[in-house]
Amino acid sequence: MAEIKCPNCCNCYHETTEKFDSDVSPNGSMVRLRDPWRKWGWCSFGDGEDGRDTPVAETDCTLASDMLCPGCGSPLAPSGRLIIIEEQDPEATESEEGNKRELVALMVAEGKSWKEMLKESGMSFKVLSSLIKENQ
Repeated sequence: MAEIKCPNCCNCYHETTEKFDSDVSPNGSMVRLRDPWRKWGWCSFGDGEDGRDTPVAETDCTLASDMLCPGCGSPLAPSGRLIIIEEQDPEATESEEGNKRELVALMVAEGKSWKEMLKESGMSFKVLSSLIKENQ
């Protein structure tokens, strides 16, 4: 499952379900209100004034146009598509960190300047600085 980002407030109140299909227009069965908002009794889409509570809203009867952010009330899929934030695999994240460390070690060994290292690595100054300190 992946988080769904509101295009207006950029918060992630929902996640995809096993029924999510990025090739078709989204409906209520493809998303699920996440905790803690679900536990707090929030309505899945909007403020609940439309009379649909969570069990009714999270079905294929709820169209993309009716899917509103419960935080700000804006449409979740104004273009007909949801903004999906893929969950990162922890092993892949560890691998990326290892690659960054290796790259920094190589650039330091080559005697590259800060400017060159920032440009080649694409890292922020803060991240690059901390990796260089680890390397020393």
